Amino acid sequence: MGGVGRTAAGVAAALLLAAGAAAQDLEVAGSGPSGALSDREQAREVRVVFSEPMVALGRIPKDVPAPFFRITPSVPGRFRWSGTRTLIFTPAAPLPFGTRYEVTVEGAVALSGRRLARAHRFSFTTPTLRLLRASWYRQTRRYDSRVVLLLRFNQPVARARLAGHLQVAYQPHEWTPPVLPPEGLALLAPADVSGFQAKVARVEGAVRASSEVPVAAARTWDQKAFPPADDLLVLVTEGTPPTDAWLRVRLAAGARGAQGDQGAGEPQETTVKLEPTFFAEGFRCRQGCDPDHYNPLRLRSTVEASALGRALGVKDVTDPARPARVPRRTKPAPPEDAEAGALAAVAAAEEYGDALDRSTDIALEDAGF
Repeated sequence: MGGVGRTAAGVAAALLLAAGAAAQDLEVAGSGPSGALSDREQAREVRVVFSEPMVALGRIPKDVPAPFFRITPSVPGRFRWSGTRTLIFTPAAPLPFGTRYEVTVEGAVALSGRRLARAHRFSFTTPTLRLLRASWYRQTRRYDSRVVLLLRFNQPVARARLAGHLQVAYQPHEWTPPVLPPEGLALLAPADVSGFQAKVARVEGAVRASSEVPVAAARTWDQKAFPPADDLLVLVTEGTPPTDAWLRVRLAAGARGAQGDQGAGEPQETTVKLEPTFFAEGFRCRQGCDPDHYNPLRLRSTVEASALGRALGVKDVTDPARPARVPRRTKPAPPEDAEAGALAAVAAAEEYGDALDRSTDIALEDAGF
């Protein structure tokens, strides 16, 4: 029994000695950055924090050699000490996007003479490609022209690198079709009714579509509104997408920017909603309306009041058997009281803003009737 006791005591002593020796080893208490970075500014400095002083306080050298620090791929830069335990490496230039860096700290010796027992390793990846937003406009600003897509990214892009990773397709979505009121149907010619129904059917087809939309690099675009930039990709549809269509812009996983070899980890997508098709919804009030209240014709697209007036026909159907055409004014009717008229115009502008000139809500009076 005595031998067993002496053996156990010897083992315990050996463990205590080993633990004491381990406590004397130099260690890395912290390091960074690490992992996938969301902002390149996070890689502006690379830090390594040791468990004890590495240089003497008050005698920190200005030019710091750090042979125990290695970053791969190699990056030019300079070292400095922050305090006595934190080594900071500052790259000479911002690190490129989409690049993975591995840092190894090995063979460091503290001011006390204690050495780093084992190599410390960490890694980080500068931001990979991310689609920030998509803007659009019609090439001729008309509904029947091609669509220009302007894609903004978080870093420089090259279209050749995005080949096979960028797709534009129609996105099905819900849509509420307009309905002709029964009293309106009775006043329309059969050709007008069939034309309305055909227009609704065309939009139904647009909102159900899911096919791919071919695009090409735009050679020209509105560079005043969208100045050229290395993070901007400008595309144009090869055909004419219909009104009320939605375009889904999808960036597949693995897509890379113009720099680095690391691709986006997950797919990304955004939706471009094209302008609504022009339809008249009807008046805000249809029966028992207060003539002193503003009663606009509600439209699904913004139009100018004067343009609507030129295209609009109005009939007085107080006597359904004898509808009378209402003529459009060629000039604004002068108010009986100029001051009252001016005050009324100001009040209307304050209440309805630009609705009197260009809006989706336009009263017959504003259209010239």
